[in-house]
Amino acid sequence: MPGLSFAPSTTRTASPLLVDHESLGTGRRHRAAKPVVYTAFRFRPGPPNACGYYMITESSFLTHVNGPGSYVVIEYGLARNVGKTHSIGLTGFFGVNEDLEHAGVRLRLVQWLSPSVSVNVSPGIILSGRPDNGYEFRSPQFTAQAGVNLSGRFGVVMEMFRSGLRRTYGLPIGTHDTNWHLGFRLGAEPGLAGTVAGVLVGGMMVAAGD
Repeated sequence: MPGLSFAPSTTRTASPLLVDHESLGTGRRHRAAKPVVYTAFRFRPGPPNACGYYMITESSFLTHVNGPGSYVVIEYGLARNVGKTHSIGLTGFFGVNEDLEHAGVRLRLVQWLSPSVSVNVSPGIILSGRPDNGYEFRSPQFTAQAGVNLSGRFGVVMEMFRSGLRRTYGLPIGTHDTNWHLGFRLGAEPGLAGTVAGVLVGGMMVAAGD
């Protein structure tokens, strides 16, 4: 129309820009770690941030390092977590090989390297023994064990023990031997199953030695 003029509009409509930060990354979305639930007591070994006390239910199957033969150890006890990365406990054990059955107690000292990996050193005393070769066992004798454990269920273990024997016939001749063994260890639920297998294998060793 005459006398009227229209100025071009300078108003722009802003369109929101939605940015998905997950889509900008090239990596996969990481799931949050499952929180550790603390319990005062639990069956499977765990570090101090997971429990206060835990059971020790282990079965170890070893071979002689300094000679032929096998060695089976069944060990049960209780441990308490102390500090941030340590445990201390007490166990009773029974061991058998082709020539000797013995039993005793051990102190369990544990260092937790991570929530699932631990190392232990366990000095102890053999309180009684029964040789199968015509000798008498002279107690007490020293024993020690060291191992690396994964999740309290599987591990590698080395054990030594002193065996003091005295002949029961003829002249009372005595001998002292240091026995070294290396093998694997089962704990917690596998340790219970290993106890059954250990009893069977140990029974066959005793029968073979008689």
